[in-house]
Amino acid sequence: MTARARRRGLVVLTDLFYPGWKATVDGHDTTIQRVDDVYRGVPVGPGRHVVTFSYEPLSWRAGRDVTLVALAGLALAAGAGLRRRRRR
Repeated sequence: MTARARRRGLVVLTDLFYPGWKATVDGHDTTIQRVDDVYRGVPVGPGRHVVTFSYEPLSWRAGRDVTLVALAGLALAAGAGLRRRRRR
């Protein structure tokens, strides 16, 4: 999203603040602030800015990593099975 500010301010999204959200302003990582205890916002300076939010919860990253390890294990097991079959 783009934001235009005349002076320093806070871009607020009125959806829920929840752990796992990450934000950038003009391509630089920034801290997400809790607004009114339930919303999320990021500070911006004067001028036009590109603000990007992405959701990357720890549970998703852990699940992705476990899946990649499992797929690597399956690939190794399949490769070992093919080698045994060729030796016969």
